[in-house]
Amino acid sequence: MKSVLAIYLLCFLIGLPVSVCSESIATSPVTIPYKEGTAYERTVFENKVYIQNSTVPEKYLTQEIPWYFIAIHNEPFNHAGKQFFIEESYNVLQRMVAKADSYHIKLTLMFAASWVDFIKEKKEREDEVARWMANGHEIAAHRHSVFHTGNWDGYSAFPLTEINEYRNRFGYRPETCQGSLKTFMEKMKLLDPEMRAGCMNDKDTREVLPDEIIYDTCLGLANYGEFGRPESDMEPTKGRNDYVTVGKYNGIERKWLAHHFMPISALEAQQVFSSMRSGVYGTVNHSAPREFTAFSAYLDFLHRVDQKGIKSKTVSEIIAEKLLPEKRIADTLLAVDKRKEVINKPRVETDKLLRPGQKFLEAIEAMKAGKSSNEGEAGR
Repeated sequence: MKSVLAIYLLCFLIGLPVSVCSESIATSPVTIPYKEGTAYERTVFENKVYIQNSTVPEKYLTQEIPWYFIAIHNEPFNHAGKQFFIEESYNVLQRMVAKADSYHIKLTLMFAASWVDFIKEKKEREDEVARWMANGHEIAAHRHSVFHTGNWDGYSAFPLTEINEYRNRFGYRPETCQGSLKTFMEKMKLLDPEMRAGCMNDKDTREVLPDEIIYDTCLGLANYGEFGRPESDMEPTKGRNDYVTVGKYNGIERKWLAHHFMPISALEAQQVFSSMRSGVYGTVNHSAPREFTAFSAYLDFLHRVDQKGIKSKTVSEIIAEKLLPEKRIADTLLAVDKRKEVINKPRVETDKLLRPGQKFLEAIEAMKAGKSSNEGEAGR
């Protein structure tokens, strides 16, 4: 009786209707509500509101929530200080995978090519990544093309003179060229010879796509509502996938999912996820220290609504298992690229160009001096 009175008092304090409290008591034990900032988080199921760390009815665990995937971008750091930043990110990645494993949640781990050397240089790292794969996580690829507003990964199908021109237009002295897209995939296959998925930073042009990557998450188009519509990854609705976008480029059929970039807070992603009864919801984080909090909070939420990880899938599993219908985009639309738009940007004077890794080196100095800085983390 005391516990029932406590629940009614709790509902009164956070402003829930008595009818909702009655339903919660009848179907689900309610404990102390999860609080972030000043707002209580709530999860909605069939017009009932369940405080997030309550026990959700079993039927919702398997039927009435969407499938979901979580991608982790492991950045290229193709600049000075690369070893420092990859080591820092690897430590975060280990924590991410450990937490996902404890909740039976699969991750799609998207590595930049620079990580391959780092992983291969020590057997314990190589063995650890192999264990992640054996535990059901997907090993995938990640690229920053020459059109990336932050750091280029060093791989491209374009001539070097053209690359230098593009990087200049973004205000950078060109980063070190590492090779062709073929070279990129040769390196990536050292992690998984069957690799077929990734984020290739291909929203501006599909010429950045290696032939082997047929499942991608970075076309830049929404996979719900009006077909072929661009939407920013920063929008929480971007993670909603009602269908897979399918198209042919360079004679190869490709398939795209979409995801929401969730760097600071998981609240909006949870709200969109909770509104869905079907489909797939996708998110992406970086293996960066400042993003671990949002990632961790989101996994806590998923564990509350899917305690056995039944609805957790990798990018390749969602597409290969045909969990969504497919919609075909015209090949002519995939052939469109925005290189001319880049070339039309004004040139930056040579003495004002940022050298590769300039902001990152400043971040290292700030950390050595004991200052707080976020500049050391690569942008998407």
